[in-house]
Amino acid sequence: MKKPIIINSLTVQYDDNKVIDDFSYTIEPGRCYAVMGASGIGKTSLINAIMGLIPYTGTISCDEDFKISAVFQEDRLCEGMSASRNIKIVCDSKEQISRIPGLMSDFGLSDCVSRKVRNLSGGMKRRVAIIRALLSSHDLLIMDEPFKGLDETTRLAVMHSVRKETPEDTILMITHDISEAEFFNAEIINL
Repeated sequence: MKKPIIINSLTVQYDDNKVIDDFSYTIEPGRCYAVMGASGIGKTSLINAIMGLIPYTGTISCDEDFKISAVFQEDRLCEGMSASRNIKIVCDSKEQISRIPGLMSDFGLSDCVSRKVRNLSGGMKRRVAIIRALLSSHDLLIMDEPFKGLDETTRLAVMHSVRKETPEDTILMITHDISEAEFFNAEIINL
């Protein structure tokens, strides 16, 4: 990402309910941001607006060729495909594909490479979704509660792996856990 993302007077409304009202913010390249706030306050609506998935008023300005990769609240994997195939479908280059085995090992998934996603546990699926987002070409990495459903040991290991893989990435992460925001040295956006 070369230029900042400038959010100006963003409003998201569902029927008569304004979940985000006149929100403005600048997301600088190479920084990590943690969106925090109570449930239902509009955190997911904010990232969905940035991704262009929901209607909004106001403006979101960024580079024309801007690419986003995302870890959604739901894993959104192809259940009938293998874990490695789910990751491979977002890869643009042989270099990215060649990184799949190493990342799967780093994320504790070496024995899952060929297993169909439908046969993986929830925590395993979550890790596959994170690896897929990391390997998808992006200017902005959006993660919506990326570490939910992981036991504490796995969560810490995955957080270390994500941080290792994203030293200069622009990251927008939703979390309810201040320790996750602190771990990534994230600037906190309170909604």
